Amino acid sequence: MQIEAARRLRETVTPCPEDKHQWVKEYFNGANTGDYVCSICGTELSGPEYEKLRKKQFGGQIMEKVFKNEQEIIDFFSDPALDINTVKDYSFSIEEWPNLLIKDPNHNMVIGYSFVQSFTALQEEIYHSYAIIKYGTPNKKLTDAEKQSLQLQISVKEGCTEFIVAAKPIIDEIIKNMNGTHLTIVFVAFIVAYFGKEAFARYLQSRETQNAQKTDADKYNKAIEALSRANDRTADICARSLSVKKDMLKPLSVNKSVQVGDTTFTQEEMTEILKQTRSSFEQTRLDDFYIIEKVEQLEDGGFKCSLQKDASSFSVLLPNSLFNDEKLSVIQSSLFKRTKIYCVINAKVNDNKIKDAELLDVANEKISYNKPALIVMEEAVEE
Repeated sequence: MQIEAARRLRETVTPCPEDKHQWVKEYFNGANTGDYVCSICGTELSGPEYEKLRKKQFGGQIMEKVFKNEQEIIDFFSDPALDINTVKDYSFSIEEWPNLLIKDPNHNMVIGYSFVQSFTALQEEIYHSYAIIKYGTPNKKLTDAEKQSLQLQISVKEGCTEFIVAAKPIIDEIIKNMNGTHLTIVFVAFIVAYFGKEAFARYLQSRETQNAQKTDADKYNKAIEALSRANDRTADICARSLSVKKDMLKPLSVNKSVQVGDTTFTQEEMTEILKQTRSSFEQTRLDDFYIIEKVEQLEDGGFKCSLQKDASSFSVLLPNSLFNDEKLSVIQSSLFKRTKIYCVINAKVNDNKIKDAELLDVANEKISYNKPALIVMEEAVEE
């Protein structure tokens, strides 16, 4: 958060209780100052004080977890005994960074257009994921400087058509503006969902009913499912990783076979995966009583919050229309006192999963809100 934005918050918002602060890194003219500010109320905290606070929250110790490779990440997060709520106690790192390998076994020293299209699909998804993490929406238009910093680094092995996409530079760029609570778990999710050699292998195997390695695929899927429950960012990353695999395979399906990681996809297998279906994304209303778990300011100046009902939670965008004294008082009451408030919500839902949601109104009691939900939209999705 920029220093000026934090100052404006301090001037207009009541300070949070000590245990309700949402700390993010502080920036001045785009440069990280090394200090932190609360994204809700703008309270400042020095870098050393932030580290002391984290250690105090975690019993005086932040646990270090070093993975040797991608397989150890999958083993850790697929463990049924893992309590995903404890991952914030860890600082994760990896010794052997995986890189995404894509190879055309049918040609040497010829870069086919289908491969260019496949890498373009991955590049576009990297942009969208960065926008989600930094701005809270995949539709945010990135600056030329941001796109330049996120360019894929692809090396071609001499003498054959073998492409290697480096994971570390991209992930380092994506997570560099994040705070410690989210940082390491997001980089782990990116490794497993996008760049790991297991990602495409297990994606194929999980779609086959009879496969000797289906147990490995199930283990991978359990790790992805656990990572998707870690926080809102990892949920978005893991959900979108499925569609980008389809988008990358679609142009490659014109080839007799393609090797991705350690897995070779035949043309028949790719065609089967990419069978067209229709998926309806219904814009519906989710009006009900919720508890506001947290409010987070986005880099573009907007806000989003996390709503909880029973054991489930999801994120919604906050429109400017709710930023008045009356509505902010209702929101802060729920946030600080953990009381339920009535929320009017428009959401895009597919197969009982919330794709996008916006908070239209809030009140302490049930209210009638007559603004209609948007119409049903149908999109073609590859299966």
